Amino acid sequence: MLIVKKNANQILRSNFASTRNLRAGSTSLVFSLGVAICMMVWPCPLVAADAADPCKILDDRLVSVGRETDAYKKDTAADKDRKIIRFAVNQLTNEPSLFHTVLGSQWLPGGGVGSVTFQGKSITDANVGKICVRAYSDAASDDPQPLTIRQVFLSEKEHLRVVFDVPASNRPFYSRVDFLFVGVLADATPTYFQYFVRATVTNDRTAVIFSLLFVAVAYLLLVWITYNPADVDDLTGVDWLRYTLSPIRITAGWFGDASMSQIQVVLFTFIVAGLLFHLWLSTAALSNISTDLLILLGISAVGAGGAKFTQTLKITLKPETARFLIGKGWFDWKRLPARAHATLSKLLLTDERLDVYKFQMAIFTVVVAFYVISAGQTDLGEVKISETMLYLIGISQGVYVGGKAVTDRTTDLENAVAKMMELEKQIQVLQEGTQQTQRTALQEEYKKAADFAAGEFAPLYNCERPADQKYLQP
Repeated sequence: MLIVKKNANQILRSNFASTRNLRAGSTSLVFSLGVAICMMVWPCPLVAADAADPCKILDDRLVSVGRETDAYKKDTAADKDRKIIRFAVNQLTNEPSLFHTVLGSQWLPGGGVGSVTFQGKSITDANVGKICVRAYSDAASDDPQPLTIRQVFLSEKEHLRVVFDVPASNRPFYSRVDFLFVGVLADATPTYFQYFVRATVTNDRTAVIFSLLFVAVAYLLLVWITYNPADVDDLTGVDWLRYTLSPIRITAGWFGDASMSQIQVVLFTFIVAGLLFHLWLSTAALSNISTDLLILLGISAVGAGGAKFTQTLKITLKPETARFLIGKGWFDWKRLPARAHATLSKLLLTDERLDVYKFQMAIFTVVVAFYVISAGQTDLGEVKISETMLYLIGISQGVYVGGKAVTDRTTDLENAVAKMMELEKQIQVLQEGTQQTQRTALQEEYKKAADFAAGEFAPLYNCERPADQKYLQP
């Protein structure tokens, strides 16, 4: 206080000595008196703000600890004050933790984010606005590096959680890194705490490369399992490779038709599996999957199942119709190669026209896929998908399945085959010779009915009409 008063008196004498006119002197006098009274009687607002700043309190403590270290006292360099934080960090690595502290994982993703949780009774009534935490990597070395603190919040009673940026690993696979966390609860009496831990930091680039390899191997396995040489016997070079690797071919339905719902299921499965594998390599633990993501996968699975069930119903013929055509050998017709149907155009078109239901589902699938990839790189348990988007995906799936349900693909075929069976019975009754005219007329009617039925049957089961046209004869 004596020093403060002495400084104030010096300010006053200086102002009076430098006054050259009455107005200037009065202004300087008022200002100087205000500063002097503020400093002698109560702290000025600026000083109070600095004093209440928890990070300034913490930084002052680090400086104080640094000056008390033996390394600082023994250092004779002129710039040793520049290394004072290093001295403090090195010293605090030897101090025990005041609180029970847990690192989020002993394997941290290099270049990603990590978390540490402090637990103690002193934290129960703590005010987040009065808490400051600093983090350093390579804390025990001669060059500790400050880390960015992303967030400090009270997760639950007596729990203070700190989210921080993890430094990138400088080794191909992983590095062992020393971390120091120092903080203060700036209440009436500040509470200082620290936590030193050694953890494994994985190389994110390596994790990404291995994750991509995992997805590629799994995809190539699907390519091998679904590969049919008969479909590509006349393809070579780039055309063969493009068709063989096509996801539309891999997810094609039973008769080789392109399936939007099955592509969606496979796409989301690979995305989630790849992210899970990446997080496992980065943190040595399998990540949780958020409820929203599980709902999304469930919607896709139900939609695919519903579409497949609906399609099966829509191409299933009546037992008597099926028996008749089996007897005629129609189900033995040569199947068209899957590449005639497992194409991008067939994926979005129905009867050579744009199917808005398929297009809608495709657009929403792509948007959600990119979002999950970007949001799930650090924790799949934190992936949040809005309810409106889930509703939209669900509606899209429902409309897609409903569109398949209302599509009538067998009625005309059933009627044509029924006419064929009736005409065949009439022809068998008529005798050759005397009733040849009637018989010929019925055979012509049968031929027309069979030709129409074949036109419905072939695209329904993706097969090719025989060239000999024996199927037109009763």
